[in-house]
Amino acid sequence: MKETGAKNGGTARPKASRNESIFILVCNLFIIAILVVDAWSFTGMLEVSLPYLTAANICVTVLAYVSYQVKRRIVRRAGRISTEKDNRT
Repeated sequence: MKETGAKNGGTARPKASRNESIFILVCNLFIIAILVVDAWSFTGMLEVSLPYLTAANICVTVLAYVSYQVKRRIVRRAGRISTEKDNRT
């Protein structure tokens, strides 16, 4: 894992793996897409049946929660690396 101790005042910068970064990016795109679809649906610009819209919102909410958990794991991993580095000195 890459750390930028000198640049960040001695703390480890969270570094996500490639798969984690792609997953978070895809989740963020889905969140933005469902927000746009919801806005268009509420204003009447787009006609979507309510059960499909509800199911899509629930799916995106689950994806957002999983994305949040992945982000937390990245930050905890960086904190653990920082603590281990501090213990060595």
